[in-house]
Amino acid sequence: MVLIRKVGLQMGKILRKCVACGRYTMIHLECPECGGKTVNPHPAKFSLTDKYGKYRRQLKKMEKK
Repeated sequence: MVLIRKVGLQMGKILRKCVACGRYTMIHLECPECGGKTVNPHPAKFSLTDKYGKYRRQLKKMEKK
């Protein structure tokens, strides 16, 4: 079982979601149920001066096609 270091983490940053099964876990980099990779389920912070927003929107359009 792989854990993220607890030092300096905020409470909202420890929630993780498994990519494979969709199950939520706390702190684990691997899902305790299926062993899949976990990611941060929270969206990125919004910024009006988003330098990469143009590229993200282009990528999103290309994925829809």
